Amino acid sequence: MPKPKKIIYKKNFLTNVICRIDFAPIAEHALKQNADNFTAKVSGVFPKREVNNLVEYKATVNKAQMIDERKEYPIYIFFDENKTKKISLTFNHISIEFFKYQHFTEFDTITKKVIASFIELYKPSKYNRLGLRYINQIRLETGNPFEWGRHIDSSLTYVVNKFLDNKEDVSRAMSQVVINHDDYKVNFTYGFINSEFPAKIRRKEFILDFDFFTQDFNESNVFDCIERFNDEADGLFEKSIKDGLREIMEVE
Repeated sequence: MPKPKKIIYKKNFLTNVICRIDFAPIAEHALKQNADNFTAKVSGVFPKREVNNLVEYKATVNKAQMIDERKEYPIYIFFDENKTKKISLTFNHISIEFFKYQHFTEFDTITKKVIASFIELYKPSKYNRLGLRYINQIRLETGNPFEWGRHIDSSLTYVVNKFLDNKEDVSRAMSQVVINHDDYKVNFTYGFINSEFPAKIRRKEFILDFDFFTQDFNESNVFDCIERFNDEADGLFEKSIKDGLREIMEVE
């Protein structure tokens, strides 16, 4: 079956788009040994590098005594010139994050280059998880903060607008749906997020957060999984919104 034609918008409300791979831990010396080579491979898009410490705490019980362990690992952070794109690389995961997302073509091209470079240099022994997440924080400057009839599907605002008697007293109303497919899962979080929480809702804000992830992938199909997640995210987003929001975003 051919894919349905994607709707492309001139504007969006995406604050974060994140692709992350978790893998079996890499030895610290191997992480450091290949850091400069990895830096050289991604420097065309990510010329700024920082090295910080990632702290991991672990509690174990030994002879009825609780023992707390604290370990530090280097985490390499890479940014583009304007800090709108970011790579985080440490001993057990790598992530690529866009703070100003324009379209999937750019994101996909950069993500493929980063992941391919990582695989070539570090060759993880095992992959644990692949995730792709789209966070839409929709904020409109005017209008009743509870009236989303022209913008958001009514099924996503039902509890506040239909179930509660005094919606004006609400400080936050978030919901989550977990979709469990055979080979991947989706955490769909949505609702009245309220950036001024715990104060009562005064701003017209709504969040649509689509988090796709799987453990059923390998080096040969990782990019197919990312493209599939993107297609699925497009479909869920279109089901969630109404024409009023499409008009604001301006269909190309």
